[in-house]
Amino acid sequence: MGKSVADIHKLNLFETSKLPLHGIAVDYPKGHFIASHKHSNSGQLMYAISGMLLIETQAGRWLVPPNRAVWLAVGEEHSVIMRSRTQVRSILIKAGAANSTLPNGTVVINVTPLLKELIQAATLLPIDYGADRHANLLVSLLLEELKRHHALNLLLPWPKEARYYNVCEYLTHHLTDARPIAEWASELHISAKTFERKFLQLTGISFGKWRQQARLLYSLEALNEGLPITEIALRYGYSSHSAYSAAFKTFFGQSPSDFMKDHG
Repeated sequence: MGKSVADIHKLNLFETSKLPLHGIAVDYPKGHFIASHKHSNSGQLMYAISGMLLIETQAGRWLVPPNRAVWLAVGEEHSVIMRSRTQVRSILIKAGAANSTLPNGTVVINVTPLLKELIQAATLLPIDYGADRHANLLVSLLLEELKRHHALNLLLPWPKEARYYNVCEYLTHHLTDARPIAEWASELHISAKTFERKFLQLTGISFGKWRQQARLLYSLEALNEGLPITEIALRYGYSSHSAYSAAFKTFFGQSPSDFMKDHG
């Protein structure tokens, strides 16, 4: 289910409130889409207790598994797709508090056990908690804990030019497609060299690196479902368990099993 009337009312009250933050808890069905929007006076921390979030911003797409959270800075336009049934806990943080706590941009962070409990407790606070000493101590501790955030590279850069956008869209639905650059360039009626140069210009990374990054990031969904590593490897275009694990560790700095332990 989406936001209730009570949630929307609380959000509207928060926009005019002088309190530093406000929490909301919402459970969404698989495939639920939140259209592109922004929060003019606050940033948003979105944390999934369970399920996978796909966030799209100007920079690209962010795939966020459980026990990670995505910070969307004040005024950052974004849309959200729930890749599975997802329990979302969001913290809206007013600009003044956000500027001293989190970056002025989008970032994915690890959620420590302490931060998890603080986020969940914040979603239970009433909209008018200002005079409550315990509530204010909780809010202060939450903001302090967020200052200690560890950023993770879960961004898939996305080209805005239509032809390259469509190539990337196709590949995220056909992740085992291994056609060389020359074939993609031919489809766009350009040379391989031009394709590679333009793709790098639009995304900041090479086409080969982008394709590898897409496979690894989207494979987080299968890891979250608990599928065997060998099955995941084959599903996402790798020849073996070891090939997938090596690529995963190079990109994430952890083996798939360690990543999942850390995440849960």
